[in-house]
Amino acid sequence: MIIASFDISHKKYYDICLSIRTQVFVVEQQVPVHLECDEYENCSQYFLGFLEHTPVATARIRQTTLGIKLERFASLPEYRNKGLGKELMQHIVHYVTVIHPGKILYLNSQISAVGFYTKMGFETVGEMFIEASIPHYVMKISSHG
Repeated sequence: MIIASFDISHKKYYDICLSIRTQVFVVEQQVPVHLECDEYENCSQYFLGFLEHTPVATARIRQTTLGIKLERFASLPEYRNKGLGKELMQHIVHYVTVIHPGKILYLNSQISAVGFYTKMGFETVGEMFIEASIPHYVMKISSHG
């Protein structure tokens, strides 16, 4: 997989990210669109994974007071369970450790994805909470860099 990294000014790639996110979060998971596209769109760094020139997965990161938050991981349904999410996550973790060394990496994981993120080195922190009507856990990476 080839992974592009960019900010919101690259409108063509950003629109593709939004299309993937809309299909996964709004259509499949029925997350309200006003929750999916939020006030952090303009201050995030985006990643778009291509498989043979086809955009298939996306994610974003942003800096917060707690560290670097990894968000909006989404893969098109027909490309799931092929190791692409793992590849995208590994790329982003490496990117963050180079660009933001020493920063804490964390995310809000849907309960159904906790196992995946645990395999990627993340650990749950605190109690389960509800976000967009979906159970989540905060997860931080146990080691990086």
